[in-house]
Amino acid sequence: MLSMPSKLQWQLGRSLSSRQRSKEAVLGWIKEDAKQAAERSVISPKEAARANTNKLSREVAAAAEPYHLALLRNQKFSAEAYSKAKSAQKSSQKLQTEAKVFALKAQTLQASGMGVEAQEMMAAAHAMMQEAENMRQWGSKLYSQANAANSATSGYTLSEQQAATNIAGA
Repeated sequence: MLSMPSKLQWQLGRSLSSRQRSKEAVLGWIKEDAKQAAERSVISPKEAARANTNKLSREVAAAAEPYHLALLRNQKFSAEAYSKAKSAQKSSQKLQTEAKVFALKAQTLQASGMGVEAQEMMAAAHAMMQEAENMRQWGSKLYSQANAANSATSGYTLSEQQAATNIAGA
């Protein structure tokens, strides 16, 4: 029969060797999984070059994207402002034409002796002409804004090209 210390030593030795074997088994599994993962991820030189080209393309696109989006926003603003300017000018011309018609009617009323009605109609014609002038001025301001925005598009284009060049050359 084994004595107490020897029995304890035997059990400790046995548990240490079990732990060691478990540790070695786990390490073996990890090594095998790593080996299989490495084998799956092996790519040919052509595939590596294609992946590198795709990565460069993505980086160039990412660098140019903010400038391109700013360019698109600027172009949209320019188109909207120009459209509003044209609409304001068209409305201004229409109001001027209507005001002239009112003024001619007022003159006709004045000639026929209807002074009060003629005065009211002439006041309406003057108000319409003032409103037409206000619209003309707003149309002019909008046209100036559209023109300024449109002339800034080349700056965005150059910035976009420079960002792409910087990434491609890096």
